[in-house]
Amino acid sequence: MGVRSRPSHAGWPWPGYVAFGTEQAKVAIPALSILRALRAAATAQFTLMGWTEDPSWQSVYRAVEAHERLLAEAMVAGPNQGD
Repeated sequence: MGVRSRPSHAGWPWPGYVAFGTEQAKVAIPALSILRALRAAATAQFTLMGWTEDPSWQSVYRAVEAHERLLAEAMVAGPNQGD
């Protein structure tokens, strides 16, 4: 009964992280897929409206790409990267 935490994964991939309930890998893959789909949809919308040359859009786009890369790298490294 209740939800178990996994202390062996504490601090992965961010300090203060404690796996609680659903395992990280089961959430990370759909989260990355959703992020990529949202970025693709936003890119299509901004392209359609002619806004892709806006410096603030380009800045946000680069930040989202960097976040996706970090999430993908964390998934590949796995929960025991610091062991």
